[in-house]
This record gives sequence, C-alpha cells and structure tokens, in this order.
Amino acid sequence: MKMLAAKTTRLIVVVTLAVALLCLGGAALWYLYATEDVNPYPMKDYNAATQQKAAEAVVAGLNTHNPDNVNLMRIDGQPESDANLKAITANITPMLPPPGCQYALDGVEDKGRQDPAVVSWYHPSQARGFDMKLQQLCPGQPPTPRTIRVIAIPSGMGGYWTEAALRDETH
Repeated sequence: MKMLAAKTTRLIVVVTLAVALLCLGGAALWYLYATEDVNPYPMKDYNAATQQKAAEAVVAGLNTHNPDNVNLMRIDGQPESDANLKAITANITPMLPPPGCQYALDGVEDKGRQDPAVVSWYHPSQARGFDMKLQQLCPGQPPTPRTIRVIAIPSGMGGYWTEAALRDETH
C-alpha cells in the first residue's frame, strides 16, 4: 500500500512539474509575441564583418556577369516563385558591370534601416542596408567609383538577415 501511495505521489509531482513547465513556456512565447511591437528588432546583429562578407560574395557574383550567380535570397516552391525569380533577375541585371569590366570592393558603409518596399517581391516587415563602395575597372579606362546598396531582410530562420536586393546609389 505504501509503495502504491509513493508511486501515486511521484506521478502527481511529475505531472504537476510538466504542466508548470508548459505554462511557463506558453507565457514566455506569449510575452515575446505581445512585446513584438515594443522590440521590433529581435534580429541578430548585422555588423560590419557580416556586411563585409556579404559584400564580397555579392561582388564575386556580379563579376561573373550572370545574375543567377549573385548571392541574393531566392525562395523556390511558392506559387509566385517564377515572378519572384524574374523580379530578382530584373533587380540584379542593371547592377552588373559592363561587358569586359569588373568591380573591386573598396569597403562597406552601414546604412541602417531601409524601406522594406524595395524588396516588394517578398513583402518583408523590415529591412537593413549597407553600401558597397566599388571601383569599376574597365580595360583602357581609369577606375570609376560606383556605389551599390545591398538591402537585407529577415531570412525567417533564427533571426538572421539575408541579402535580398540591390539598388544603385552612384551619384
């Protein structure tokens, strides 16, 4: 009889702890959801080193003269994915260096929050950006400065930013 009472007590304690943990987890998730407007940046830091690495990858892709080789966010499998892929290609193509030319990356400059409408094909809620300071190198011509802004949006995975669009900022 004592053993049955001990097992019953142990079961009650385990079930009570499990319910308490579920309630705490639910409260934590509710808090994160409820305070989303108070803290609109639950995203990971998009620091200079991250931007530099992203810029190097984008420039390497641009220098291939093939929009498909430029490392920007592409989501396949959605009904509108063909339209998205066309929009991404249309966004990249004017940023390619002229035939026979290449870009050399001089540096990056953080530009902070950006208008998410620039990446209209994904409808993001927020966007960040940085400028790639480039030298356009063409045979027989002096280097020409060019600035291309990279717009990053939430990737939807773990609070990371993903480069999604380019915009010419050369003045």
